[in-house]
Amino acid sequence: MSIRKLIIILIILMATAPLGIFIYTANNQWNQNVKQALTLSSTVANKVLTEQSILTSVAEQLAITLSYVPAIRNRDSEAANQLLEEILASSPQYATIFMLDAKGVCWAAALPRQISLSYAERRYFRNAVATGRFSSGEFNVGKVLRAPVFSFAYPFKDTSGSINGVAVIVINLDRYRQLYEQNAFSLGASSMMLVDHKGTILFSSLNPQLVGTQDKLFQNMLKGADGGTFEAKGNNNILRLFSFRKIFLKDESTPYMYVRIGVSKQDVLATVYRELLTNVGILSLVLLLTLGLAILLTKRGIHDKIITLRNATHAIANGDLTIRVADRVSGGELGELGCAFDEMALKLAASIHERQQAERHLMKSEEEFRLIFEEASDAIFWADATTGILLNCNKAAEEMMEAPREELIGKHQTYLHPPEMEEEHRDIFTRCAGGLESSNSLEALVLSRSGKKTPVQIKHSVTVIGDRKIIQGIFRDISERRQAEEELRHSQKLLSSIVENAPYAIFVKNVADNFRVILWNHAAEQIFGIPATDMVGKNAHDLWPRDQADAFLAEDYKTITQRAMMDIPEEVSYHPQKGSIYIHTRKIPLFNQNGEVSHIVVISDDITERRTVQAEFVKHQKLESLGVLAGGIAHDFNNILTGILGNISFARMFLEPSHKAATILVEAEKASQRASDLAYQLLTFAKGGQPIKKVVEVQHIIEASLSLVLRGSKVKSILEIPDSLHAIEADEGQMHQVFNNIIINALQSMPDGGILTISADLIHIVDSTPAGLASGPYVKIFFADTGCGIREEDQKRIFDPYFTTKNGGTGLGLASAYAIIGKHGGQISVRSVPGTGTTFEVLLPASQMEATAQKTDSTMATPVLHGKHPMLIMDDDPIIRNLAESVLEELGYSVKTCTSGEEAIEMYRLAQQNGQPFAAVIMDLTIPGGMGGKEAAAQILKQYPGARLVVSSGYSNDPVMADYLQYGFSAAMLKPYNVATLASLLGKLLSESQTEI
Repeated sequence: MSIRKLIIILIILMATAPLGIFIYTANNQWNQNVKQALTLSSTVANKVLTEQSILTSVAEQLAITLSYVPAIRNRDSEAANQLLEEILASSPQYATIFMLDAKGVCWAAALPRQISLSYAERRYFRNAVATGRFSSGEFNVGKVLRAPVFSFAYPFKDTSGSINGVAVIVINLDRYRQLYEQNAFSLGASSMMLVDHKGTILFSSLNPQLVGTQDKLFQNMLKGADGGTFEAKGNNNILRLFSFRKIFLKDESTPYMYVRIGVSKQDVLATVYRELLTNVGILSLVLLLTLGLAILLTKRGIHDKIITLRNATHAIANGDLTIRVADRVSGGELGELGCAFDEMALKLAASIHERQQAERHLMKSEEEFRLIFEEASDAIFWADATTGILLNCNKAAEEMMEAPREELIGKHQTYLHPPEMEEEHRDIFTRCAGGLESSNSLEALVLSRSGKKTPVQIKHSVTVIGDRKIIQGIFRDISERRQAEEELRHSQKLLSSIVENAPYAIFVKNVADNFRVILWNHAAEQIFGIPATDMVGKNAHDLWPRDQADAFLAEDYKTITQRAMMDIPEEVSYHPQKGSIYIHTRKIPLFNQNGEVSHIVVISDDITERRTVQAEFVKHQKLESLGVLAGGIAHDFNNILTGILGNISFARMFLEPSHKAATILVEAEKASQRASDLAYQLLTFAKGGQPIKKVVEVQHIIEASLSLVLRGSKVKSILEIPDSLHAIEADEGQMHQVFNNIIINALQSMPDGGILTISADLIHIVDSTPAGLASGPYVKIFFADTGCGIREEDQKRIFDPYFTTKNGGTGLGLASAYAIIGKHGGQISVRSVPGTGTTFEVLLPASQMEATAQKTDSTMATPVLHGKHPMLIMDDDPIIRNLAESVLEELGYSVKTCTSGEEAIEMYRLAQQNGQPFAAVIMDLTIPGGMGGKEAAAQILKQYPGARLVVSSGYSNDPVMADYLQYGFSAAMLKPYNVATLASLLGKLLSESQTEI
């Protein structure tokens, strides 16, 4: 092959490397873009899923709340219609809300045209009646709205637990476009689609005309537990990368809705294609330019000179030794080759001189051999193969034997070794000389003149020098190697000690011997509860249950197949004393000299305690998330209750006690108060709802709860609390709520009577517990009943919000107790065996201070002052403003109202300038979208320090309500409140004002 062709091939080969890099980079960028697109689409799908879950949760809570409204329970169509219209007006996410009777006929609705229509054939109605739970529907065209909608339904139950009606909340499908626009992202042509459980399209961001049709890709979303990804052509035949999520209702195994986010694959990969084509084009251009330049240079610098050298070679072969080419071939390596041709011609003319030069080279080689023999670092001995007499040795041999060579030559080769090894080495030498010694390498000891024994490695070889057969022995000092081996043995012993004393379970399995254990350290004995004497020589099937042993064996085979470390973050193992434990395991393959897996090293860590801590953390996270929603609902509920409770008490002012309606209003007022108690339980979850603590006696709170809950029941209580028990720092009202809920559960578990034993003791926690309690003294309280007990599977969820096994239960009692105890720095747990009873255990930090006796305030409410005292009411709720205005005007006050903090500040300033200052201002703490009471009060007090301000809120646990004086308020009034509370508070406040004057 010509040089020119070789250069072309070389240039092409050089170009393959960057071409491969371009292709590899493009492939990586391709995969990265696809992965990024799937990640972004998964993120958007998760956000849509979260917002949809919040929407359904709010809808469910709205339906539950409606089930408690008297107008709904009493089927007051006029009142119910008005209420539903008001809710619909303030909730744009709903298309309508209506109520159905047990047969599916509408009797109340936000859109009155729905009255008397039957919805019995709708899926949401059938599911709600069949399951008794909050249920979902499917794609429908509304009978009144005449537009695509999606509905949810919640069944109402009477006191006997029978379903007597259904609340239906209809979601306007058009709202999903706003949801899409808020969550759309700019990677290619993105799309969002929602379909119901049958695959009917509920929403399409790219083609609204598809709504109501069957989704072509619905089957692709049926796989996977909660969601996944796939690649396919969408409904508009564009190849897309899709991420989808399934949306479930609680306790439903079938998704009621699917959300799918798609990204055009062509858009994702367009940039990669452009970059690859650009790089390949540039590389091709550079390759062509390089190729042309190489051909031009090789012709002038190589090809023409090689032709000249070829012709000169032919001339020399023909005997012309006078030819010279150095002047025609000059420069570079070819120029040197031309000079070499000229020299060759001269050397051929002096062949005799060449032979003489060769002889000199031979003599030089012999000298070099002598120098190599003498200067070798290993000791070399020559011995006669027949007699074993030493013939020669080098300088290193003299140093090893500590004797000159003249003294060594003539001695028998056994002279080199200790006397006790003389016969052994004589036999070895004889076998080596006769060709019987199969190994030409052995280890021995050399005895020097001073008696020093040096370990050596000897290599024998038989050769002939002249006419004499000799054996050459090369003795290499291996003292350092022996020392290294000793250090290695020490390191192995040290490694064995480290393995034995490691805090992790470490053991080794022999693959060839059916995975039997050959090493089992001390930590393995502790973690698995099996001594090494019982485990070594056995495999998993000898000591573990079959199913678990099979799982371990499957992991071992997978480790062998993957030929890499296998990490199992969590799996269950069996402990003879502890039962099931959770372990984190790593399996590492060890390879033999053939590259096969010979052993498996297993490292396991007991993570049972860590897992318990993580479970507690997840439970706290769940309560915090629900707290945000619960707080908002309770606040709005309290505002509604203020209007109900206040108007009832206002109406009672105008009725004589003997009036027939008076008793009815009293009962309505009591029912409203019970609804307020439910809102208080919801507020327990609210973010920022910290307890208002003081030092209290546990026994006094428990005695009060027992007296309240067990009065008139068949349950007997036994109280075993020592008088010396330490007090606790706690919110007394919240502790009453905790103990009431626990005692109520005990009472309901013993309908035919039983015994409830309550005991308490003081304990000290030295180290942090798995639940994360701080060290210190704690009061431990036991509530043990003899009731029916709790099933094991229910015990795991007993503290979850809205989980209940009782008809008519809210599922908030024990969840509230769990949240309250947690906010007090304590812990609550339960132990129960069905049929034998239940024990609740409560841990609360003990206080070193003594509780102060509570004094009962027996004074009567401060009388209302008469006269036209000007009052200002600031509240965003028109019902509360109108109520407060009517009540105060009836009591003789002059009243003005406003809806925000900004208005209150301006009206207070004008009243001061006009010489008619307000005697007091009642301010709502929270104004959505505007300035609330705390901020407005700060600005008023800055200009008018003597202002009398009253803070009012439905957030009873808000820090401002708990310590209102610190924020400049003169009094605080919780919602809901009645006429008596409002009149008493203002009367007392104005009396104090006049006293100060």
